[in-house]
Amino acid sequence: MTPPPVLLCDLDGVIRHWPGHGRRRGEQLAGIPQGSIRELGYGMEFALANVGVFTHEQWLKAVRGHLVDRFGPKASEAIGPWQDDPGTVDPEMVALLRRVRAGGTPIGLLTNNTTGLHRDLDRLGLTDLFTVVVNSAEAEVIKPAPAIYRIAAEALQVVPERVFFIDNKLENVLAARYVGMRAEQFTTVEDFAEHLTAIGIPVSDGQSEVAGEKVGNES
Repeated sequence: MTPPPVLLCDLDGVIRHWPGHGRRRGEQLAGIPQGSIRELGYGMEFALANVGVFTHEQWLKAVRGHLVDRFGPKASEAIGPWQDDPGTVDPEMVALLRRVRAGGTPIGLLTNNTTGLHRDLDRLGLTDLFTVVVNSAEAEVIKPAPAIYRIAAEALQVVPERVFFIDNKLENVLAARYVGMRAEQFTTVEDFAEHLTAIGIPVSDGQSEVAGEKVGNES
């Protein structure tokens, strides 16, 4: 019998969301216009931080410099509340993923992110949820490049055809399919649960503890 696939998940837009509370608090504290961090913080330095050229701290330092150059020294006070905000998790999604783990399916995380990712996972209480974490800043390649999906499959110790991938961006889904993964675009937790059932990934009833499973090598 063919074993069920392992699960590979995107983070932002699927499990974690960004209401922007810390960003807005920082802008208010620094007395700078709302939206300034979004405008100045997600340019070239952010792109380079996502492939590991800049560390998370170097990216923040660059953003601080841009804010100060435009608004003056007090603008640097916006960085603290912004960097202290790890985002918010969808509790329904996390509960479902924990039931997947309890059902015996390993879960990998594949995310375009900075070197600050592991601190955020710890602050959000997600560290134990994932069997493997593949972060673009560490892999030095970002989705939708095919290479990063192959890196994730290798980390999970399966061939790409044994992976079911979920992401909120269609281009990332299509790239996963290109390398042989089964993949769907994330819309709602309810639709995701239906995909799990359709593809044969077992979901625990929530009563049993998560087993300390290991991913077996592909034979």
